[in-house]
Amino acid sequence: MDLVYTDVMIDVQRGHAPVLSWFAGLADLPAVPGLVVMELVDEMARYLDAAGFQVEEIIERPPYPDVEHQSRRAYIFELKPS
Repeated sequence: MDLVYTDVMIDVQRGHAPVLSWFAGLADLPAVPGLVVMELVDEMARYLDAAGFQVEEIIERPPYPDVEHQSRRAYIFELKPS
């Protein structure tokens, strides 16, 4: 099993062509460690904060068995001040 770390996932989020090409050529999806997921959620919260939003809540949860793809979920609830 291959592991993917934060720098690779950030390149995926940014649409970096060489990484997207590498990802598309994989036979199996790599695993993403929990620490990487937390770093990505934190990065997205910082982007939203820089855009003037205020963090209300961040929720991370496991998938619902037999209903969703078996990967963790993260939700960031933000408010835009008036």
